[in-house]
Amino acid sequence: MEAQVVKKGVLNAFNGILPDLSIQEIEKLQDLLSIQLHKMTEKEILNKILQVAEVTPTKAAEITKIPQPRFSEWLNGKRVPKWSTLNEIAENLGIKINPVLLVES
Repeated sequence: MEAQVVKKGVLNAFNGILPDLSIQEIEKLQDLLSIQLHKMTEKEILNKILQVAEVTPTKAAEITKIPQPRFSEWLNGKRVPKWSTLNEIAENLGIKINPVLLVES
């Protein structure tokens, strides 16, 4: 699948999920999330979620009710978060992860 097709699919997904945003805002979000998740580590994905949500690990811990030391362990590579945990964090921070739309085949 070509990158342009993936980009169009991601934009369509964002259009359906975030109807209140302008196309420019959706494109910005798409650019931030247009990553090949299967080539990223869980640590990198967590960092990307925090970057897109524009929150610190401390603020994310507060919002998600996950202890801040756990975020430190994940970000320092001492532990690896489960996919379900990454999705839960993303949802609590208002981020939608859809790896099917972001992965090239």
